[in-house]
Amino acid sequence: MSQYIIETTDNKQSKALIQYLKSLDFVELKPVNEYKTKAITEAKSFLNGLPNQTHNQNDLNKAIKAIRKKYDYQ
Repeated sequence: MSQYIIETTDNKQSKALIQYLKSLDFVELKPVNEYKTKAITEAKSFLNGLPNQTHNQNDLNKAIKAIRKKYDYQ
């Protein structure tokens, strides 16, 4: 089984796409847990800001671990 994450904007076309995908018998749509999405967003934001700061590897590992623990994300 293949898994994909599809990000759409909230408009008529994206709603039509989701409705179409739901109608297919070989496609199962599962909503993404919003809580975990926030963890991913926070981690991305943190990592994108790294080039502007100086950190050692241990500090980075601790920060990533803290974000994962905060959102209970494995």
